[in-house]
Amino acid sequence: MQDGRYAEPPVAMAGGSGRLTAFVRARPGQAATVVIHLVEWGQGAAAVLKVRSEPVLGEAAVRVELRLPRPYDAQAHAAAEASKDYQGLISKASLKASRQRPWMSIEVPALNPWGMVVIEKQD
Repeated sequence: MQDGRYAEPPVAMAGGSGRLTAFVRARPGQAATVVIHLVEWGQGAAAVLKVRSEPVLGEAAVRVELRLPRPYDAQAHAAAEASKDYQGLISKASLKASRQRPWMSIEVPALNPWGMVVIEKQD
């Protein structure tokens, strides 16, 4: 899906299954965090996610993390619902990222079927 608001897309992908989609949430000039929702519609394969980070994050140091759902466990879900603390339902892993202006390249492992890449400015 193309977004006509930008001269160049805010994200691009290299490698992967060819059926990995990305949806970006950020507010240029206001955000300290960028969240990219990834959904794999094909056979999962490792990919490189390329993000135009300068409009939102500038040159700031960042932490890049992949958040994935843990396998379903009825007791864990019930406890999360009761406490309203859902952190135990996800796993987190640091991702390798590099910058080559204007892009930040992030190595993403194969997904089955989805995950979120969270890019946060470091203080």
